[in-house]
Amino acid sequence: MRTKRTLTPQERRIFHPELKKCPHCGAPLELCGYWRWDKTVQTLEGVISAASRPSRCTNTDCQSKGNRYVSAAGATLSLPESTYGLDVVVRIGWLRERRHQSMAEIHEDLDAQGIQITERHVSNLWHNYLALMACAERMDRARLDEAVAQHGGLILAVDGLQPEGGEEQLWFVRELFTGLTLHAVWLPVVDEATLKRFLAPVAALGYPLLAVISDKETGLPEAVSATWPGVPHQYCQAHYLKNVADPLYTQDRHLKTQMAKEIRREARQTLSELFSP
Repeated sequence: MRTKRTLTPQERRIFHPELKKCPHCGAPLELCGYWRWDKTVQTLEGVISAASRPSRCTNTDCQSKGNRYVSAAGATLSLPESTYGLDVVVRIGWLRERRHQSMAEIHEDLDAQGIQITERHVSNLWHNYLALMACAERMDRARLDEAVAQHGGLILAVDGLQPEGGEEQLWFVRELFTGLTLHAVWLPVVDEATLKRFLAPVAALGYPLLAVISDKETGLPEAVSATWPGVPHQYCQAHYLKNVADPLYTQDRHLKTQMAKEIRREARQTLSELFSP
């Protein structure tokens, strides 16, 4: 029997709501003193210790003061109650649907990428993928109607996942109050025209929107503004901070390399002086 490997998170990631003002009264939102969820998640990029902290309106007279707002980025990290990243689920779906691989072959693929998972659970995640895709076809209108009645509108998160470089992407629209997936489809090309067509079925549902949250990929801001004129489009802070940090990380890595070279050079010189006759 294979020895079970220990999951060691490479980073701690805290998700805060992207919205900073109440969509109803405009008052500032404040973070709640508890986690919405806190778990260790295996993703294709590594193991992450992640938690999501909700926020609430600071206006005690606000009609929606009981609402809790969550992070869109956190909601798209993994499915509820799951410790596997949504990117893992999407890769399983892609390998099964596009590459026609067996569960055993998919298990080998994930194992090669360091994902700790049994072949049986690969099958479970495959069914999660099917359920995720089916949600867009069998809409739970009752829950959406209830969310609109309670909150005055919906908040949408739009994102795309690419299971392998250079391949098509799985794009989906999720509603944050209910956690429902409203639309999901594979897109071979991502541009403004394609994204407009992708968003059209969601717009056709006719629900009022409070905000749209995304990573604002090229063409997406234009597609969102054309589809829902006047609706606030918030940049996903997790993507924003990652984009800001990337050049700093590159420079930091270069600096560490240079420092290591300098330290080794000085160490060699010192040792040479100490042991020279």
